[in-house]
Amino acid sequence: MGLATLPTELVETIASHLSLPDFRCFRLTSPPLNRQSLQLFRSRFFRRRSITWTTEDLRCLLDISWHPDFGLALHDLVVDATPKYAIQLWDLKNKMYESRHDSGLKTLYWMEYDLLNEKADNSFRYWNETRHDQQTLTAIFQRLKQINSITFCYDGVHRWYGFGNHKDKYCESSQNEMSRPFVSTLAAIAASGILVHELSVHKERNHGAISVGRLESISPLLPRLDCALETLSALKLDLRDWRRPTEGFEPPPGKLPIAVRILSRCRNLRKLELSWFSTLERNMFTQAVKHCHLTTLEVCRLELLHVNLEDLMAFLGPSKKNLRDLSLTHVVLRDVDSQWPELLRRFATELHLQRLSFMSVFSHTSENVAFLDSTSEPPWFGIQFSGPKIREKLLEHAETLVIGDWGAPWHHASTAYPFENHHRPPIKIVE
Repeated sequence: MGLATLPTELVETIASHLSLPDFRCFRLTSPPLNRQSLQLFRSRFFRRRSITWTTEDLRCLLDISWHPDFGLALHDLVVDATPKYAIQLWDLKNKMYESRHDSGLKTLYWMEYDLLNEKADNSFRYWNETRHDQQTLTAIFQRLKQINSITFCYDGVHRWYGFGNHKDKYCESSQNEMSRPFVSTLAAIAASGILVHELSVHKERNHGAISVGRLESISPLLPRLDCALETLSALKLDLRDWRRPTEGFEPPPGKLPIAVRILSRCRNLRKLELSWFSTLERNMFTQAVKHCHLTTLEVCRLELLHVNLEDLMAFLGPSKKNLRDLSLTHVVLRDVDSQWPELLRRFATELHLQRLSFMSVFSHTSENVAFLDSTSEPPWFGIQFSGPKIREKLLEHAETLVIGDWGAPWHHASTAYPFENHHRPPIKIVE
C-alpha cells in the first residue's frame, strides 16, 4: 500500500503520537500525508497557544495569525503574566537582608539590584511609549474575530523571605508589571472588536492580581467593550487597589468603581469569580448591587468583600433560579443586626444551591466565624455543603456557628496572593 492510499484514520492515529519535530517531518514525507494530517496538526499545536509578555512571543503569535492554514486555528490563548522583574528584585532584596553582616557581598547584591532595576524601568518605558503589545494584540484579534478563552498565569514567590513582613511592599511594587498583560489585552479587545467567551486565571498558577489604578486606564474604551463583554460567559477578576485616600486623591463624587462598570456590561455571565480589595473605594459591592443585574449566573465566587446581608441577597437574587455553586472567602458580613446564622437560613430558603462554600469569613466586629462539629474536633474555618440535603444541613449548621478572635485579621488576606506557601485552613465537607 502506497503512502497516497493510506486511510485518513490511520494517518491521524499515527500522527497523534508524534512530537512536534517528528510531526513536521511526517507531514513533509508526501503531499497526501500533508493534507490528511493538516487538521490534526492544526488542532494539536495551534488551537491552544501559550505566550510570555515579550516582543518575540507577541511577534510569533502575529506571524501565526497570518498563516493561511493555521492563522484562524487559535481557540485558547494562555498568557504568562508573571512579573519576572519584580520577583527577581524581591529575591535580591532578600539576599541583601540575609547578607546584611557581610558588607562586601551586600554591595555586590546592590550592584546587581541596580542593574536589574534599570532593565525593569527600561521595559516599563518601552511598553508605555510604544504600546507595542496593544498594537500587536489588536492586529491579531482583528484577524481572529473571536476566541474561546484567554487565561492569565502568574507564578508566585517561592517563600516568605526574611523581608516577608513587608510583603505589602512587594504587592505594590509588582502591580504595574503584573497588571500590564491583562489591561493591554482588554484594550486590544476593545480596539479590535473580537468576541471572547472566557477571561480567566489559571487554576494553579494564580498568584496575581490586577491594579485597579491600571485598570482605570481603559475607562475611555468601555463603550467599545460592550459587545465583547456581553458575550462573556466566564470572568475572573482579582483586583487590588493600594492607592491611599489622601486629600486631593479621592475618587470623583458619583464615579462608579471600574469593576462595577465592567461587571454591569457582562450581562450573560454564567461564572463569576471576583476578588476585590481597595484602600480607596469602600462601597464597591453596594454599587455592584445597584448597577449589575446578572440573571444567568450558575457559579459565583466572592472574595475579600465587605457585604451586608440584604445587598448580598439582592446581588444573587436575579440569578437565583440558575445559581448552583456559591463560594464566600474572606468575606466580612458588616451588619450589626443580621448575623451569619441568618445568612445561612436565607441561603437555605431562598436559593437552590447544589454547593456552598465558606472559607475564613468574618463578623462585623472582624472576628472569625467558625463552624462547630458534632464530634470533639475543634471548630472549622472552612466548610463546604453539597448534596441533596444541603438545605437541611445549612439550617442545622446555622445553630452551631461560633465567633472568636482566632486567626489573622481579615485584611492580611489581601497581600497573600503572590506567595506560594500561603496557608489555607482545611475545609470540612458536609454532604
